[in-house]
Amino acid sequence: MNSYYSTYFQQFNPSLLIASLNVCAQNWGEIDCSYDYHKFYYFQDGEATLTIQQDTFHPKKGELYLIPAGVKHSYSHNPKHPVYKYWCHFSISPSDVWHFCYHPDTLFCRPDPDIIVPLFDQLIQTYQAPSMLAAIQQIYLLTKLCYEFFSNINFPLLLRETKRNFYSTVNNYIREHITEKILLQDLADLMHLQKNYFIFRFKKEFGSTPIDYINALRLDCVAKYLHSQPAAGISEAALLYGYEDYRYFTRLFKQRYGVTPSSFRKSISGAVAK
Repeated sequence: MNSYYSTYFQQFNPSLLIASLNVCAQNWGEIDCSYDYHKFYYFQDGEATLTIQQDTFHPKKGELYLIPAGVKHSYSHNPKHPVYKYWCHFSISPSDVWHFCYHPDTLFCRPDPDIIVPLFDQLIQTYQAPSMLAAIQQIYLLTKLCYEFFSNINFPLLLRETKRNFYSTVNNYIREHITEKILLQDLADLMHLQKNYFIFRFKKEFGSTPIDYINALRLDCVAKYLHSQPAAGISEAALLYGYEDYRYFTRLFKQRYGVTPSSFRKSISGAVAK
């Protein structure tokens, strides 16, 4: 095997949180939810509705769904024809390496039931009767379940959102809209993530909060604007980059550059005069 892939897959460390087979309660369902773990649903019967972003699906018997961690979604069913399904929740570490993204072509597949049903049955048994050997078996069974799913979809699409892609996509959006109002919800929707999970990912990959990062970029833009447009007013430059509250802008500017905007402007004028 290629050494890169060998190293990559050696980091695949699945951990089972819960596994079961049951008929869902009448009130089964949530709207715009997300979790910090992955979910497998293997539908056996019933009328279900699953929505991610603007995509709505109606799972059928024999379809295996993977809902990635952090992906905002809604689900429900018809109580008159309740959902009967195998399901499990699990995590994979390290999460920054094994981060799955949402794509309509990787959400579900139709695997061989002669393989999937025994896998779920054994997984449920190990969950209901925990032991040291059962814990080892869980890792094997969960890895096998993931393999069966991955081998029935376009696997690279599921992993297409690498750290670099996340950083570049979000960073490019912020820079392109730096003079506009940027909402956290808009950024989260851009990456198909729930807002709190998006903030978690952002901190991990940018090293700061979204607000701090956006403010730093905007203040740099204001400073460059004042330098390139000596005749421009400070309040004009601040407003151009989204700062309607001048006192707030002044405080942030001083925190970043150590001087007030007016002192910064004077230093530029003095440099130009010389």
